Amino acid sequence: MLSFITGSNGPTHSDDELARVARLIRALHLSTESFEVPTNAGWQFMVGAPREGEVVCHNDLSPDNTIYAPDETPRAFIDWDLAAPAPCIWDVAWAVYRFVPLYDDVTCDGLGYPVRSRSARLRIFCDAYQLDDREALLPAVCQRIRVLYDTARSWGEKGRPGWREVWHNTHGEQWLSGLRYVEAQRGEWEREIAAG
Repeated sequence: MLSFITGSNGPTHSDDELARVARLIRALHLSTESFEVPTNAGWQFMVGAPREGEVVCHNDLSPDNTIYAPDETPRAFIDWDLAAPAPCIWDVAWAVYRFVPLYDDVTCDGLGYPVRSRSARLRIFCDAYQLDDREALLPAVCQRIRVLYDTARSWGEKGRPGWREVWHNTHGEQWLSGLRYVEAQRGEWEREIAAG
């Protein structure tokens, strides 16, 4: 399952690319369903994250952790240090937060992401992934953001490399701000993805 993959460029943030990412994530999840987790396996679980589920989740799916082909097709995911068993919805929640993305307009502009309809892109992702339980999606997004915040605080205060610097420099405000935005928009998005 691990091999070298060449890649170029980065995401275009097109709707077609978003659907391809969703299908790639579904293929990843399906490929891990039959994996039997060894009883002595050592996983790096985030603080408050699920500790079991039907698949092995990547747990950090994002454009930054995606390898794109020269034609900008998403081909593979990198940065597997947080991989662990969890329900599919756990990975899907973080993926929609990062790939749709579910950021406010100012954050999208600052990152150079086009500002598009989040609800339309949520429907594109859910349809391509073939997500059945859409009611669970946005609550899982909120929980997943909170888990990242709690993990960054805990691991940062303990001095873990990488986490220490992020916590010292930001105190997780970027995630709390993102959580507030998702919570404020959640009702509207839930109505729209349920209708779609």
